[in-house]
Amino acid sequence: MAPQLGPTYAQYDNGSSVFNNYWNFAGTSVPSGINTYTNAGSVIFNNGVIIKGGTSATGGENGIATSTSFSAPVIVEYYGTQSTSPAGNSWGYSTSGFSNYLSATDLYPSDSGTYTIVSFEGGNNGLLRTSQGGSITYGTLSTPSNNLFSASVWTNIYASSTYYTYQNYTNSTGYITGANNSASLPFAIIVGNNEASYAPNGMTVYYLRTRAYPPSGTAPTNAFGSIIHTVQIWNGTAWQAQNYYVWNGSSWVLNPSLKTWNGTSWT
Repeated sequence: MAPQLGPTYAQYDNGSSVFNNYWNFAGTSVPSGINTYTNAGSVIFNNGVIIKGGTSATGGENGIATSTSFSAPVIVEYYGTQSTSPAGNSWGYSTSGFSNYLSATDLYPSDSGTYTIVSFEGGNNGLLRTSQGGSITYGTLSTPSNNLFSASVWTNIYASSTYYTYQNYTNSTGYITGANNSASLPFAIIVGNNEASYAPNGMTVYYLRTRAYPPSGTAPTNAFGSIIHTVQIWNGTAWQAQNYYVWNGSSWVLNPSLKTWNGTSWT
């Protein structure tokens, strides 16, 4: 159960038993495995983590990153609001992704080092940057009027030659193909020093998790066989079966003799 859904934050959250790495930011302390960076902004843990920039039009990083570095292939997701900024902004960026250029005094996670990230800034919501080559296609999400996307799942799929990013699994926020993602990197969520000029309340992340990349990059599928639905009535002494229906893949059909549907006929 997602941590924010219970009567008490994280009361029924079992994410740590499900995912390879999992942080729900319960309580007010920095959890193990997370590094923080603040320059003109702030990072506050209080049943979720609020990442907020300042109002200074200068370079600097504010946010969190994993202390562990991840190699491709891996999927990293976080659930929360997502800040952005309109066209003409100055140091009002919000980025997530993989980078080793992380310090409160660094200007931007893609200014140096090795990085593959997606940024939300300047009216561009899916501005990808990488030092590992490849062909980039930007995302096209519209900028919210308050420069803050509502709580969503934000997915980063880091594979050996591709990088795909999504909002709520289906809305593309950009992708890279033909890359050489050989670097093992921390995952970071960073906002700029002037982000609070555009999103004054910052963004809130409720959980951060990693999960395994599916074999051959293919998600599992489900297949269902016949389902028997029995209708009984009480005959005064015992329950007596009256009609048997079986789902044949498109509708319930009468099966009075309890035969099996083989896809074509009853046998």
